Amino acid sequence: MLADLVVDAAGRNSPVGRMLRDLGAPGPVEQRDESGFLAYTRYFRARRGTESDVPLWPSAHYESVSTVSCAADAALRSVSFVVSRRDRALRAMHREQLGNAVLRLFPAEARWAGDGEPVTRILAMSGMESRHRDHLVDGLPVGTGVLSAGDAWATTNPLFGMGVSLGLLHAALLRASLRSRDAGDPQELALRFGEATEKVLSPNRRHLGAWDRHRLAGMDHPVRHPRARYEPGDRDWEFRRTLDTVKLRDPCLLRVAAAGAALLAPPQETVGDPALVDRVLGLGRSTERPWQPGPSRTELLAAVGAG
Repeated sequence: MLADLVVDAAGRNSPVGRMLRDLGAPGPVEQRDESGFLAYTRYFRARRGTESDVPLWPSAHYESVSTVSCAADAALRSVSFVVSRRDRALRAMHREQLGNAVLRLFPAEARWAGDGEPVTRILAMSGMESRHRDHLVDGLPVGTGVLSAGDAWATTNPLFGMGVSLGLLHAALLRASLRSRDAGDPQELALRFGEATEKVLSPNRRHLGAWDRHRLAGMDHPVRHPRARYEPGDRDWEFRRTLDTVKLRDPCLLRVAAAGAALLAPPQETVGDPALVDRVLGLGRSTERPWQPGPSRTELLAAVGAG
């Protein structure tokens, strides 16, 4: 079958790169960043009358773990604990009794789960890698007549839940490119689409990748250096970590965080606002801990029997 254009929307495991190389084309340059996170998730069905009771913000970040609380169709909800795969002491969380002991240390997540009946055991998820395929090499497309969109172009940490939003934005960029005057020239179309992707979507991809690296290093830090805080000296990271902690204390900052999470504002817009950065860091200086108040690592280890 012949076509003027093939849109690769085959997801993170798309075979299109291999197919291009089989045809003699160079294929996209692929970069994989193993994030090193493990997630332990359990699903619940909400009890009647509690279906609309959802957390004000779905994720929270603590010293050694992050949590994600999600609502879904048919009154289903889930609670996930995200840890470093190098933190072997916390791997016992996949056992129901120990996972429940950890859950009780987090009142908000425990209440969310407690209002529902478990419908699964605790499920483990690994391989939460970020992946990027660059289809422009040395300023030239690796192939013409084929464009990759969504997860076939790049994937990010599922903790953020941005995959669908990034895919929809990418589809809108593809539509705009196909409506441009360059649409009739396969090479120009590939160049313009690649440039638009780099300008609009790549800042988010790079921002999430940097967050992964710092968050994972911060989770691993108390294992190796239990008496010292993780201080990488990165102002952008300090700002985003602090914004995560204080966003629910200031309506203006909550709107900023929500706009970023919904991809309504590019990452550089918030980091580039000196007044906003000072406001966030000023609130952060009054906090006792650099993350959400919650159980210490010592308490987590005691809950899983490793303390």
